[in-house]
Amino acid sequence: MGSNLVSDYVTPPSTQVLSTASSLCLPSYRSMLPDAMDDFQLKNPSCQNLEVFFYSFYIFVNKFGGGLALGISTLSLHFAGYQAGNCEPNPLVKLILRVLMAPVPITLLITGLTIFCFYPIDEERRKENRAKMEAASSGLGGTDSESSENKKRKQYELEKCQGASQRR
Repeated sequence: MGSNLVSDYVTPPSTQVLSTASSLCLPSYRSMLPDAMDDFQLKNPSCQNLEVFFYSFYIFVNKFGGGLALGISTLSLHFAGYQAGNCEPNPLVKLILRVLMAPVPITLLITGLTIFCFYPIDEERRKENRAKMEAASSGLGGTDSESSENKKRKQYELEKCQGASQRR
């Protein structure tokens, strides 16, 4: 078999460079998790310390998506007639592999970017949330009686939130 200069020496490094560049240019969904937690905490002050819930849900969805992708690709290859020991795959298997490697990820990437466009927390809202969180943690404003009333209200809302979570 002859060697092709482009396919052997140019394509692999350029693919690695482009994939690394695209991963760095895309917004990092992992950095959105703390912003979403802060926004939720400000909207629901009675529900405290739900970071574990958010992170667990993030990991679950990530693992579920990976498993779903693996299942879909395996079933697609199975229905196309893929044989593990066959050195010469049929044309349908080649087509399925090409579709699974390019159009499907591109479609999912465009769908994800479209969803990111409608993400409600922008830079301005993130800064507002951060300022509110810092003000709440430093305990600014209010007299002792107001602080006492706020503590009672927060305790009541916390108990209400915990009661709702126990009923599920």
